[in-house]
Amino acid sequence: MERERVLPIATAILDRLASACHKASLAGALRRGQADVADVDLVCIPIHDADLFGEEMDTFSALDGVLDALQCEGVLTAPSCDGNRRMTFHIPLLENLPLELTLTRPALWGPILALRTGPEAFVHRLLTQRSAGGLMPDPLLQIEGALWCFSNPQEAQVARKVGSALGGSLLPCPTEADYFQQLRLPYLPPDQRNAESLCRLCDTPLSPVVYNRANENAPPEPLLRVAENTPTPPHHLVS
Repeated sequence: MERERVLPIATAILDRLASACHKASLAGALRRGQADVADVDLVCIPIHDADLFGEEMDTFSALDGVLDALQCEGVLTAPSCDGNRRMTFHIPLLENLPLELTLTRPALWGPILALRTGPEAFVHRLLTQRSAGGLMPDPLLQIEGALWCFSNPQEAQVARKVGSALGGSLLPCPTEADYFQQLRLPYLPPDQRNAESLCRLCDTPLSPVVYNRANENAPPEPLLRVAENTPTPPHHLVS
């Protein structure tokens, strides 16, 4: 469907959702500036409810209320859900064009926004290790949306096979620029994420890895500091 027809309605929906979110953004083909789009992709960090002690809960009633209102107004259909962090709606005003809503949290904003922006070939290379022809440094691994650093490429390979980040350190990426920096890649604006740029990035050598001089076998220092006391990755992390 033509971008000019989709963008005003997608932006209006995004504005409604943003009132109940810490951060919200277009993703997918709309964010890349494509002339034709097959769906609407939105990524949000919802404002979570708090308990009596001010601790964040897993619920986000403000966003739920906005989504319920949009459905009552006929702007969106009832959703189908892939877990509690990915929802698919349809937009009747746009001939039931699909709307994919992905919910995430601050430390995962960069990776999730990059993955949801696409395109598919670009994302595939981002998630593939350099040794296998991709763009991901071999000691890093992305699991359920989160970026993890391991002591060596062998540990990362084992983690990939079992689908667990056990033994890894979470690398918070609150922006896309942080995410690209952790991958030791130059930041690419969404409208430049194409086949030509992909070929250029694949030919880009990795920047030098800094090792602990006191122990040559120590893991490389991440480009951004790892959050202290990082817990084991929860099951609800967005994929």
